[in-house]
Amino acid sequence: MRRACAWQAQLVSASAVPHKLSRDLADRSPRQEPGDDEAVGHVAIFVELVGWIGALLILGAYILVSTGRLSGDSAAFQWMNAMGATFFVLNTWWHGAIPSMVLNIIWGCIGFTALWRISRRKGPGGQ
Repeated sequence: MRRACAWQAQLVSASAVPHKLSRDLADRSPRQEPGDDEAVGHVAIFVELVGWIGALLILGAYILVSTGRLSGDSAAFQWMNAMGATFFVLNTWWHGAIPSMVLNIIWGCIGFTALWRISRRKGPGGQ
C-alpha cells in the first residue's frame, strides 16, 4: 500500500470543506460572537431559496416552451431564463461551483442580450 504524499494530504484536507466561508467557520475560535452562526445560517437559507427560485424559473420556461404555451423568442421566456441564470450565479458562487457559475453567467448574458434585441425590435413605446 502506498503512503500518501504531503501534498495529497493537503489537497484532501482542503477539499473536505470546499467553500471559503465554510473553511472560515471551521477555523473559528471558541470565542465567536453570539449570533454569528445564526446570521450565516440566514444567509445560507436565503442563498438556497434564491437557487431554488432560479431553478424553477428555468425549468418553468423550458416546460412552457416545450408545451407550446410560450414562444422561444418571447420576452417572458427570456426574462425567466435570464433571471433564473442570475439567481443560479449567486447560488453557485456561494457553493464554489465555478464551472456552473460561468455557465450561468453566459446563460444570463444570452437571455439579457435577447431581451435587448426584443426591446429594439419593438421600438420606442413598446410598439
